[in-house]
Amino acid sequence: MIFPNRVDGVAATVQGEVILKSQVWEGVRFVASSQNINTYNNEAELEILFEEVLGGLIDNLVLFDLASQDTSLFVDELLLEERLQAEINRQVGLVGSVVGLEQYYGEPLSRIRAKIRKEMRKSFLIEQYQSTLFPFVVPSPGDVRLFYEENK
Repeated sequence: MIFPNRVDGVAATVQGEVILKSQVWEGVRFVASSQNINTYNNEAELEILFEEVLGGLIDNLVLFDLASQDTSLFVDELLLEERLQAEINRQVGLVGSVVGLEQYYGEPLSRIRAKIRKEMRKSFLIEQYQSTLFPFVVPSPGDVRLFYEENK
């Protein structure tokens, strides 16, 4: 895979939150590897992935901003800590050790935990907010079949 080795910069801002180009490229790497997309010498595919990942990050920040304004939403701290520890354990398992994880991120474990906790908190709030938007939407078996046929 090839990815630009440029100086980092701002890709977008949403309500004062900055999305760095490096964050977008990290997402592109993840999507490309998880979907077995060959991006080697494929500038067009990289640009498409970059725009898709950037759009998703922007959407999440907009949803997070809306969720943050809803005072009825809250994050269960015990559940957050439980899921955080599970995620840390999963990532340590992937790289083999805590030292390997710290080397991968280039930061100590305490900082890694803080960053993951912040993202998980955002994710929890966004999920709660989205569930308030469509509380009674239940797809029918026909809807599921149609979705499957269109997206297989």
